[in-house]
Amino acid sequence: SITGAHARRLPSSNIGAVFTHIPIHPSCLDRWTVNVHGHLHDQVIDDPRYLCVSCEAVNYKPINMEEIRDIFKSRGFE
Repeated sequence: SITGAHARRLPSSNIGAVFTHIPIHPSCLDRWTVNVHGHLHDQVIDDPRYLCVSCEAVNYKPINMEEIRDIFKSRGFE
């Protein structure tokens, strides 16, 4: 496993997510479907497998696991 990461399935889905501070390299996503990360603040990775949840990216409001799941479902992940 990756040090400093937490992996789990998103609620009521088969979406395997790895939660990290710094986005992981795309070659590491073979074990998980998506990467929820911070670190980049208001920058966006142009890849639907990545979701930045830095405070700037979520308008300084908490985001729950169901919202994260729904974002990835809207991107075509199940």
